Amino acid sequence: MYTFFASSPRHIEDMVAAEISSLGGSQVVLTTAGVTFSGTLEVGLRCALWSRLASRILLRVDRFPMTSKEDLYKQVKEIPWENHFTIRESFSCFFTHRGKTPFPGNLGTLTLKDGIADRFRDVTGERPYVDKEQPHISITGHAEKGICSIYINLSGEPLHRRGYRRGQITAPLRENLAAALLTRLGWKTALSQQRHIGLYDPMCGSGTILIEAAMIASDTAPGLLRDEHWGFFRWKQFDQSIWDTLVDEAKQRQKEGLKEMPILAGTDKDAKNLSMARSNCERAGFKGYISWKVMDIQDALHAPPELPEKGFILTNPPYGVRLEDEKSIKPLYKTLGELFGQQLSGYIMGVICPSPELSFATGLRSEKQYAMDNGSVPCKLYLYKTSKIFQREIDPTKGVEPLKNRITKNLKQLKKWASQNRVSCYRIYDADLPEYNCAIDLYEGKWVNIQEYVPPVAINQAKSDRRMRDVKRVIQEVLDVSEDAIFLRERKRQRGTDQYSAREEKGDTYRVYENGYSCWVNFTDYLDTGIFLDHRPIRKWILENAMGKRFLNLFCYTGTATLAAVTGGAISSTSVDTSRTYLTWAENNFKLNGISDTTHKVVREECFQWLKKDTGEYDLIFLDPPTFSNNKSRGEKFDIQSDHVELIQLAFDRLASHGTLIFSTNMRNFHMEFTSDQAKIKDITKQSIPADFTRAIRSRKIHRCWMIEKR
Repeated sequence: MYTFFASSPRHIEDMVAAEISSLGGSQVVLTTAGVTFSGTLEVGLRCALWSRLASRILLRVDRFPMTSKEDLYKQVKEIPWENHFTIRESFSCFFTHRGKTPFPGNLGTLTLKDGIADRFRDVTGERPYVDKEQPHISITGHAEKGICSIYINLSGEPLHRRGYRRGQITAPLRENLAAALLTRLGWKTALSQQRHIGLYDPMCGSGTILIEAAMIASDTAPGLLRDEHWGFFRWKQFDQSIWDTLVDEAKQRQKEGLKEMPILAGTDKDAKNLSMARSNCERAGFKGYISWKVMDIQDALHAPPELPEKGFILTNPPYGVRLEDEKSIKPLYKTLGELFGQQLSGYIMGVICPSPELSFATGLRSEKQYAMDNGSVPCKLYLYKTSKIFQREIDPTKGVEPLKNRITKNLKQLKKWASQNRVSCYRIYDADLPEYNCAIDLYEGKWVNIQEYVPPVAINQAKSDRRMRDVKRVIQEVLDVSEDAIFLRERKRQRGTDQYSAREEKGDTYRVYENGYSCWVNFTDYLDTGIFLDHRPIRKWILENAMGKRFLNLFCYTGTATLAAVTGGAISSTSVDTSRTYLTWAENNFKLNGISDTTHKVVREECFQWLKKDTGEYDLIFLDPPTFSNNKSRGEKFDIQSDHVELIQLAFDRLASHGTLIFSTNMRNFHMEFTSDQAKIKDITKQSIPADFTRAIRSRKIHRCWMIEKR
C-alpha cells in the first residue's frame, strides 16, 4: 500500500475527496490544499488517469519532523532514492511550506536537491542531472506545523492540461475548474437519470466547458490524451502492465460512452474563439458531438440553438478584468437572465462571476452559490433553477419607519463613540436594510453624503428614485439638516479614468478635520469625496509611527495619508499619482496644513514606471492601488489580483531595512500571493476597519489590508 496526495484548487477539496473515494482511494482525509489517501499502485495510477478535479497526484516517499535546514538535508539523504530512479534520469525539486518555517522555500528547494544528489553520489559515485524544464522525475517537499512530507509527482504536468487545448483565449478557464463547475451544476447526476438533455454555453470561448461536459457524458478518462506527459514512466516502481490495462479499459469505456451522447451546443460572437473551440474539440475526439456557431448572445436570445426541453446552461461570461466597459457587462448578464427565463426556462443555469452585483444584473435570484477561484480571480458559481425575478421590494405597510428607526439607532450608538475618539466624519448607515440600498456618511455633523449603490436591473428606476427621496427626507428629519447639506450620488464602478474627471459644474469644497490635520472634501464632482473614511485607522497608525521616517505614498489620491505622516513627524515624504486632478487636490491640502513643498513632494507619474526608476529609500510606505485601471502610460491594463505581486515587490525594494509597507485594496475577494524571504507579512484587515464600518456585512468587507515588514 502507498500513501498518495491529490492536490486541489481552493474550494473544491470536498469534491476531490469524493472523487478519489469513487476511484478506489481508502483512508481519504481532507488536508490543506487537497486530500491524502491510501491505495495500491493501481489505485494511484487510476486516480492519475481518471481524476477530473485534482491538480496533481503525488506519491509520498517519506514524512518526518523537521526543525532546521540540517534536519531536511539529513532526512532526505537517508531516503533510498536509488530505489526510485537511476543516475540516468534527470530530476527537479520544489519545496513549499505553510506557516512558519526556519528557512525560506528557495533554500528548502536547494537543500532537497543537495540531499538527493549527495545520496546518489555516496551510493553510486555520481550525481544525477538536474533538469528544471523537462525532468524525468519531479520531487516535491512540503513543510507544515513542523512536519515535512516528501513526494514524487506522478502527474508530471498538472492534470488540468488534458492535451486537447492548443490555442488560448484571454482569461481561459482551466479544464479541472470547468469539470468542477459541471459537477456543482449536477451534470453527471442528470446524465445518470436520462440522456436526452442538453447543455448550452452561450459564451463558450475556446470550448472548455462543453469539451469537459462531453468527456463526462462519454465516460472519457481526462488523462487519455496525455501519454507523453506523465511523471511516472521513468519511476522504477512503475508497472507498465497495470497502466496498459487501465488505458485499455478507459478506451473501451469511452467507446461505449460515445454511443449515446446528450445535445451539446456552444455559441460565441468571436469567430476566432469558435475556431479554437472546434480545433480543441477535434483533438479531444468529439468532432461531430458538439455543435458550434458564431452568434452573439442577443441573437441567441431570439433564436437559440435547437435544444431539448430539459438541460443546463453553464457559462463563464466576461467580468471586469476582461471587459473595460461596465456598460457592456451589465446588459450581458441581463440578456443571460432573459435567455434563461424566456427561451430555456426548463433548464438550470450556472454562471461564474466575481461579485453579487453581476449576479444581480441577471435580474434573477440565485438559489445556490459555490466559491471557486478562476485563476487568480476569486469567483462564485451562481445557480438559477427558476426564472424568479430578483426583487428587493419594501413592505408598503411599513413606509419609511424602518429606515428612520435604523438611522436613529445607529446615531445613538455612533455619536458617543465619535465623541470619545474625536471622530468628526463617519458612516451612519450602509445598506442596513435591503430596501434602501445606499451608504450614508456624516461629515462634521452638518453635511451628509449619500451614495446609492446601483440597483439590480429588475428594480424599476422610478421606484429606486422614490426610495432615495425617502432617504433624503428621513435624513433631514433625523439630523435636522437642510436639503442643501445633503448630497446624493450613485455609487458604481467607473470606467478607465472616469473617477478622475469632474462633472461640468464645480461644486463647493468643504474643510473637514482629523487627528490634528484638515483637508478639503467635495461632495458633488467626483466618485469619492477626497477622503476615504474606512482608512481612518490606517491613517492614525501612520501618524503614530511616522516620527523621523521617510514616507512614500503610492497612488496617493488627495494625499490624506501623507497629511497623517507629516503630522506625525515624518522628516520627508513623496506622494505619487498619475492624476493631475488629485495631485492638485493634494497640494491644496498641503497648503491648508502649512506643509513645505521642499521636503514633502508630489510626483505626477504612473506608479509602476516611477518605482522601476526610483532609487530612493523609505522607512514607511503606504500602497493603496486601484482594483482595475486602463491607464495608458503603462501600456497595458492594471488588475490588482494578477499584478499585485510585481507591484508590491517594486515597492518592497524601495523599503529600508526594518521598514514597514502598508498594502490596502478594496477588492473584497482579493487573495494575497506576495511572499518574500525578507518579509514578515501580517493580515491586519480586522484591525484596519473602523467601528463605524463594522455593523453591516458590506462595510466589514470594504477593504483588505496587510502590514509587510522588512527583516
